[in-house]
Amino acid sequence: MLDTAGEAVTDEKKRLALLSSATDSALDFLLRVLPSMPVPPFEGVRDGIIYSIKNLSMHGFKLKKEDIMVEIAGIRAAGQTPGATVQREVKAGDILTVDVRNVSAVFENAMWSFEQTYMPYLKGHGGANVKVSEGHIRLEFELKKKRRSNGERNAWEPVLCLKKRICSISQLSISFEGATRLAWVANKLAAMLKNPLRDYVVRVIIELLGTQSGWLLENLNGVLSAHWDMILKTTKLNVVSGLSLLFILSTSVDIISSYYYLSITESIRMVSTK
Repeated sequence: MLDTAGEAVTDEKKRLALLSSATDSALDFLLRVLPSMPVPPFEGVRDGIIYSIKNLSMHGFKLKKEDIMVEIAGIRAAGQTPGATVQREVKAGDILTVDVRNVSAVFENAMWSFEQTYMPYLKGHGGANVKVSEGHIRLEFELKKKRRSNGERNAWEPVLCLKKRICSISQLSISFEGATRLAWVANKLAAMLKNPLRDYVVRVIIELLGTQSGWLLENLNGVLSAHWDMILKTTKLNVVSGLSLLFILSTSVDIISSYYYLSITESIRMVSTK
């Protein structure tokens, strides 16, 4: 983001630069987090079959800047339509949104295994080919207020909080290797686990976006802290009467910054297209 963020409200080029910089921050965050995401094994029992898919890694995660749309203080510009911004009225609860489309990933080096719990007690294992595509990630942020660190009793300042994480995956393909003589069992198992595995990946991503978002929140709050006055004037929000109080929670999440700014009213929604 630019040091001249306040002037970006009336200057089209600077508004675009502000949005582009915010998009870069979101892109950097997602490319840092998702490819390094350790996905726990997907295990369970279904229809008398004990199954396991391990070594799920999102090193093959792919994302393009043009598939990210950022909206700040009601100003938005899609990467597909450079040179154009749109402004709308906003509330404290939707001060910043990040929309990511066309998310895809290849889970490299995945392994599968199964074991029947009934006659004839078949079992097998091998490599698994897992790909996801047409994914969507949305991060919504809101403004709250906290007391200034100077100790003044009635001195407040805005703080950006993560309000909602949404993830959906439309397509997941899975196939198993290494079970030539039991191909029919492997194919049945792959068909049976396709949708549950997709929903499992969605849940893992949503959880990760929350526990690892400290870096992004620290960065956004640090950059915007010098320009909140102008942004508040643009959105016609009042820091004293228009923003609710932030409670700084003590949690067990991975805290990157000195505070993890997580909204007390956070809402998590999982979406998966059948």
